[in-house]
Amino acid sequence: MQRRIFFNAKRAKKLGFKEVEANDLEVFNLYLSYFSLAIRLSMIKGKSKYPKLSEIKKIHTTAGELLNNKDAIERMLSHIEIRLNRLNDAKPLCQKS
Repeated sequence: MQRRIFFNAKRAKKLGFKEVEANDLEVFNLYLSYFSLAIRLSMIKGKSKYPKLSEIKKIHTTAGELLNNKDAIERMLSHIEIRLNRLNDAKPLCQKS
């Protein structure tokens, strides 16, 4: 099964984001939010899932960087919109009687 991630490092960099180190307070907050994150992840995946906090990365950007990458962001959003429309137009696998 292919693992899906929200942003890979290459895509994030193309959109103007930079990976930065999280400070101790942010890491502590993440651990405090672990239960909430686990519930959300489980709901998204449809089964019990627990986030691997060691794999979570922090990214940062500025408004200027986002403006510089406006075309790439618009292309990505257009691609997402097309995929969502395809999903919404697809016939359900099983229909209720």
